[in-house]
Amino acid sequence: AVGAVNGTSSVTVKPTSPVTWSVNASGGGDFTTIQAALDAAFDGDTIVVGDGTYNETLTIAKPLTLISVNGPENTTLFSTSKYHITVSADNTTVSGFSINGSGSYGIQCRNYTGGTYSGCTFADNIISDKKVGIQIVSGSTMLVEGNTVTDGPAYSTGIYLATTTDSTVGNNTCLGGGIGTYGINMNSGSTTNNVLTGNTITGYYFAFSLQSGSRIEHNLVMDNTYISQGGITDVVDNIIYANSFVNNSYIFSNGLQAGNTWNSTVPVTYTYNGATYTGYIGNYWGAMFPIDDADGNGIGDTGVYMPISMRYLYTGNVDNHPLVLPAEAYFGESYDNIPIPTTVEVSPLSVVLPGETMQQYTGTVYDQNGHLMTGAGFAWTSSDEKVGSVLGGPSTVWTSTTVFNVEYAGTTTFTADYAGTTTITAQSYLVKGTAEAVVNTTVLETVWTDPCESTDGWTLSNAGLQDAYPYVYSGSYSIGAPAFAGDAYA
Repeated sequence: AVGAVNGTSSVTVKPTSPVTWSVNASGGGDFTTIQAALDAAFDGDTIVVGDGTYNETLTIAKPLTLISVNGPENTTLFSTSKYHITVSADNTTVSGFSINGSGSYGIQCRNYTGGTYSGCTFADNIISDKKVGIQIVSGSTMLVEGNTVTDGPAYSTGIYLATTTDSTVGNNTCLGGGIGTYGINMNSGSTTNNVLTGNTITGYYFAFSLQSGSRIEHNLVMDNTYISQGGITDVVDNIIYANSFVNNSYIFSNGLQAGNTWNSTVPVTYTYNGATYTGYIGNYWGAMFPIDDADGNGIGDTGVYMPISMRYLYTGNVDNHPLVLPAEAYFGESYDNIPIPTTVEVSPLSVVLPGETMQQYTGTVYDQNGHLMTGAGFAWTSSDEKVGSVLGGPSTVWTSTTVFNVEYAGTTTFTADYAGTTTITAQSYLVKGTAEAVVNTTVLETVWTDPCESTDGWTLSNAGLQDAYPYVYSGSYSIGAPAFAGDAYA
């Protein structure tokens, strides 16, 4: 026809309801590569990936669900790219994959436009050999759950949150790589109102890097150098309870201001030794502090303080209700593999000292399996402080308006004063160990000569410093000569 225009155009027909797509590397599915399925899918679709190894770098730019059929043990994603999986959409799920290769980031969800992504779920993945296992920057209402992050290099991070709010990081296992590493790193002051719950974090330099206004509960934090990097001014308003902090060398690498709560804010119903109680609960600290439980309710009788490097404390950080057993025990969960202090040994076991000398004693704690426990703190006492006294916490070293020092030292110095025997006791957790100090007497051997060869009448004053013949202790004395006969002369 006159004026007719010939050409073609493409028409995209979108399904009226979400579609499930299948991927199988060996054929038999809708696609043989995951990225092809991601490109073809529509918002809200689900992509199910069959068993196999997929050498792909993935970009997810729409809200959808990417899951494996048979879990991470059977479905491997391998990539050498810096970002293995990049998510730039709301309401996206990535679940059930083994993610490895030499790239730096396992899963990254980051908004570069100044906005915020929300509603994403990253769950049940095994991520290894990455500088950062899972990174979320500018997120809200995120769920990071059931992942295992392992074998990270030095200066790596298991799970990283920045400028992220109202999100949950739960039931993940982070197995660290040593120096400079972080288990869960909350990096920005605007990362707030999050929940860290049920995570196992072990082998890191810093288990946490905390920010403010979050709830940290029911985590197992074990065998790390520091529990948290801390922060002198920016770590406040956190609620930290029902955690098991075990075999960590130190609590904080920096000072910590007041304003964090180290126990539940409402009474909690729990079980202990077969009985049910309702009360406030704090955290389990392993061998880090000495505690007592005279009433047998599973809660320490007095609070324990939060020093940095077992020494410095910013006022207000006190666990007022420390737990006697791992937190898992109070909620019917297994705690068989969590160390519990069982034995305290003090060395040297026995020493003999002259008066006015000093001796150092060292405490060591072993768990129920005979393994050495780290980060142990002790309260040291001497049974007879006249014989000699000990240094060691808890003791207030000095005070000011904001800071005072409390020390639960692993060693103590005994100062021998007077003759006798005293017992040196070191208490860590509920357990005590003892050693003996024997202080020798000092014999006064000064000889006075009576020119009249009399043997009677000599006296020694200041008897208060003399316990029993023939021993004389340090002090000032005067010697009285005998009364001579009228015809005696010297």
